[in-house]
Order: sequence, then C-alpha cells, then structure tokens
Amino acid sequence: EPLVPGAQVPFQGARTPGGVDSAQQPSEHGTQLVGPEERSGDPSGSAGPSELELVEHRYASDSLKTTGTLRHGRREGTWTEYWENGAVMMTGDCEAGLRVGPWTWYYEDRSVKAEGSYVQGLKVGEWSSYHDNGLLLKRGHYQADEQSEWWKVYYRDGTLMEHGRYVRGVRQGHWEFFDKDGELGPRTGTYADGRLVRQ
Repeated sequence: EPLVPGAQVPFQGARTPGGVDSAQQPSEHGTQLVGPEERSGDPSGSAGPSELELVEHRYASDSLKTTGTLRHGRREGTWTEYWENGAVMMTGDCEAGLRVGPWTWYYEDRSVKAEGSYVQGLKVGEWSSYHDNGLLLKRGHYQADEQSEWWKVYYRDGTLMEHGRYVRGVRQGHWEFFDKDGELGPRTGTYADGRLVRQ
C-alpha cells in the first residue's frame, strides 16, 4: 500500500450532522485511520482534553456501520466496523488517530479473519490470518510495520505452503515451498535482501 507507517491519511468521506461518514473501508494494512480533517463540532479544537464525541455511521439500509469516539477530530478509544448483517467486521483501539493494542478482523459469518497488535500505528509482534474455513492462512511477526523473523503460510486444507525468515520486510536466508501434497517444491532456495540467489 502507498501508506507510510505512522502517517496520517486524509479523510475522504462526507460529513453528516453529528458525525462523519466512513471513507474507504479500513483494513489491517495501513496505520492511520483518519486525518485531522475528520471532525465535527468546534473546529478550533477548544474542547477539553477529556471530552469525547460519539460517532456513528450507518449503511443506506440504516444498519450500523461504524461506532467510535473522536477527540479533536481524531479517533480515540474503541472503534468497531460492522458488516451490513450486523456482524462485527473489525474492532480495536485508537490513540490520537493511531491504532494501538490488539485489533481483530472478522468474516461476515463472524469467524476470525486476522488478528494482531499495533504500537503507535505500527504493526508489532505476532500476527495471524485465517482462511474462511477457520484454518490458519499465515502467521509471523512484525517489527515496526515490517515483516520479521519466521513466517509460515498454509493452504486452505491446512497443509504447509511455505516458510522462511524475513528481515526488515524482505525474505532472507533459506526458504522452503511445498505443493498441496506436502512435497517440497522446486522453488526452495536462498534469498538475499528479497532476491532469490540460490536454488
């Protein structure tokens, strides 16, 4: 994505009385949910530091789409996005507009799609994502929004697809790739700064 870790994303939605409508649907990628333009009420920012404004967005069908709170136009506290059927799509906390702590994404059937944590808008620690059948899709670590350490990716039936190590967001060292029968594939090799240098 073109987002810079920790950067602010300009608000692109339309304002409505008492709140603002969502811009592009947020995902687990990217680090800032809103920019300073997402505000209603006093644009001078003169409200006290403890004052929070409740925000609620709805679909055209009037079912709930987003709930959360703003402080001086930036997301603060718990924010939750919903599928139109009422199931939670994603939920987590923000501080000064940045994602912090654990965040979780869900499929429309309420099963977990992805989960991981942020520190000041950057992905950190262990992250996992899942196929829509509930089986693990991939798992690994992030450091300051870059993939790091060992990662594993799985086929839909749970069979290991590939595994190897990332350093500063690129493949490094020995990687192994497997076919759907679990047999070691021909692409197995060694990477240097993300480039395959030896098979």
